Amino acid sequence: MKMLKSEFKVVEKFSSILGLKNQTDGSVPLYKKDKNGYQATKPDGYYFYDGVIFILDAKRENAKFQNQLFDYMELEKHQDIIGFQYNGKDLNVYVRNGKKGKFKLLHEEKELQNHTYYKEKYFKNSKENNEELINRFAKQLANAFREAKIDKQMTVPFIGIVMLAYKYSNTKKSIEFNRNSTSALLDSIKNASIDQIPDSDNNTNLKSKLQNLQNYLYNSTFKTVDIFELNNIVELISNVYNLINISHKNYKGHDIMNAFLKVFRKWNSADAKEKGEVFTPDHIAQLMYDLIQVDAMNDVVLDPTCGSGTFLTNAMANMFQDVYSFFKNKKLSKEKEEQYSNQACKDIKSNKLIGIELNEFNATLAGINMLLHGDGSSNIIQKDCFKELPLLKDKYSKVLMNPPFSQKESELKFVYVTLENLKEKGKIAAIVPKSSLNGRVKANVEYLKKIFMMAKVSHIISLPRDVFQPNAAVNTSIIVLEKYSQEKIKKIQKLASKKKEIEEHTQNIFLIDFSDDGFVYANERRYKTDKFALKIKELQKILKGQFSPLQALKRNLRFDEELSFERFNTNRTFDIEESVFKKYMKENFASKVLSGIENQVILKKKIYLSTKI
Repeated sequence: MKMLKSEFKVVEKFSSILGLKNQTDGSVPLYKKDKNGYQATKPDGYYFYDGVIFILDAKRENAKFQNQLFDYMELEKHQDIIGFQYNGKDLNVYVRNGKKGKFKLLHEEKELQNHTYYKEKYFKNSKENNEELINRFAKQLANAFREAKIDKQMTVPFIGIVMLAYKYSNTKKSIEFNRNSTSALLDSIKNASIDQIPDSDNNTNLKSKLQNLQNYLYNSTFKTVDIFELNNIVELISNVYNLINISHKNYKGHDIMNAFLKVFRKWNSADAKEKGEVFTPDHIAQLMYDLIQVDAMNDVVLDPTCGSGTFLTNAMANMFQDVYSFFKNKKLSKEKEEQYSNQACKDIKSNKLIGIELNEFNATLAGINMLLHGDGSSNIIQKDCFKELPLLKDKYSKVLMNPPFSQKESELKFVYVTLENLKEKGKIAAIVPKSSLNGRVKANVEYLKKIFMMAKVSHIISLPRDVFQPNAAVNTSIIVLEKYSQEKIKKIQKLASKKKEIEEHTQNIFLIDFSDDGFVYANERRYKTDKFALKIKELQKILKGQFSPLQALKRNLRFDEELSFERFNTNRTFDIEESVFKKYMKENFASKVLSGIENQVILKKKIYLSTKI
C-alpha cells in the first residue's frame, strides 16, 4: 500500500515547485487576530517575491481543506497576495477580489507552477518591494515599542535577540516560546537561541556572543512590560524575520537591519544628530565596494567607524559570492567545490572583516547584524578608532568608511589616520562632506596635503544632496585613494622636507557627477524610481571611460584647491545658505523701494515679480 505524504512533505513539495524559500515552519503566528473567536494565524507556507506574497494552507495528501487560508488572506495587510490550498494532489488558488474578505477562486489553475508564472500573469504591475514591506512592518514595531514604554536603546538589541532565536533554531522543530508571563517569555527567548546551537569548539565564540547579547533581556525596562504587549512585539518581529531570506549563500543586497534603522532613527533623531551618525544606503555601499576592487581570497576589509555594519555586511555578501564563483570556475567536483567554498567563507567571517565603533549601542547593533548574516562578528571592536588603528597597522588592505559628520575631529582626520596604517598599495573609499574638500578650512587643507603625499587620489564622486535624508542634510562626495609603497612615501617626504613644492602636491583626479542616483526624497524617505537602473548603468559606463563633459572629467588639482566636479560644471548652482539669500533679497527689494520702484522687478527682460512691493 502506497504511503500518503505527510503535511510536512506536502509543504516541501510545494516549496520546491514554487521555487521559493518558505519563510515559516507553520508554528509561528504571522498575524494578530482582528476579531473574537477562532482565527487561523499560522500559515504552513509564507513566500515573498518581487512585491507578491504567496500564502499556503497545506494538508496531508488527499486530506480535505478547511477555511484557514481565508483567515490568512484576510489578515494579511500586503496588497498583492495569492493563496493556495494544497494537499499534494488537489490545488485551489485564490486572489483578492477587490473588497477585504472577498476572494476569487482561479478555476483554471489546477496545476502548481513556478512563482514567476503567477507574478507575470496576475501581478505584472506590482510595485511594492521588499524594502517597502519591511519598512511598513518596522513602523508598526516602532509604535509597539513606544506604547510598551520600552527604553529606546533596548529596542534594536531585543529585535536582534528574537531574530537570532529564529535563525539558530532547527526549522523542522518549532520554537515554542512560553507566553504565559513576561518573565517566562523572556526566559524562553533567551533559551531558544542558545539551546539550538550544538556544543563544539567552533560554536564556543558564537555562544559567548549570544550570551552577552541576552543580558539586554534582563534590563529593567522589560520587566514591567505587559505580557500582551510583549507578545505583540515578538509576533511583529517574527513577521519581519519571515520576509528576510537569511541563508549562507543568498543574502546579498539589502542590509538586514537597514530598514529598521531608518524607522528607529527618527525615534532616536536627537541622539543621532548630536553624534553625526548616518546610515549609508545599500547602493552607495555597493558602489564603494566595487571602486576598491576587493580580492575575497586575500584582502582584509576594515570599516573604522562601522556604525550598524552596513559596509561590512555588504562586503561579506560580495566576498562570499566571489568565493563561490572562484571555486565554481575551478571545475572541481560538487563536493570539493562546496568544501573549499565553505572553508574560504569561514575564513572571511573569522579573519577578513574588521569593524571599529566607539558607540556601545552601535557596536552591539553591528554585532547583531553580522550574526544574522552568519556570525561574521568576530572582529567588531568597541573602541576609539584613533587608538585602535595603530594596533592594526598593515593588517588591513581595503577600507570602506563613512566617518561621523560634524564631530570635533575633522572627517579627513579619520581618513588620514586610517590611510597611515593601511597596507601599502591598499585602497580606501570614504564618504566625506564636500566642505572638507573645498580648500577653505586650514585643518582640512593640512590633512589633504598629507593624504596627497601618501596616496594616489583616483576618484572624487559627487553624491546626491539628499542621500542621507532625513537623518542628515549634508553635501557629500566619495573619495577613493590608493596608498603608495613605503619606498615612494619616504622619497616624497624627503623631497617635501627640502622644498615647498613637490610633484605629488598636484594629482590627476577623475571627477564624477552622481548627484542623481535615481531616487527621490518624499515623506521623510528616499524612494527608488524607474530611473535607478539607468543611472547605475550610466555610472558603470563612466567608470569605464565612456562619458561626456557633463557627466565627468579629469583634472590636475592641488591639495588646496576645490576638489569637486561642480567646480568645473558650467551649469553649477550657487551654494548659498537660505538665510543669506533671504537677507540679500530683502536688502535688494528695500533699496528698490527707496529708489521709487513700485511695480516691476525686471531681470534680463523677463518679469519675475509683478506685484506691488
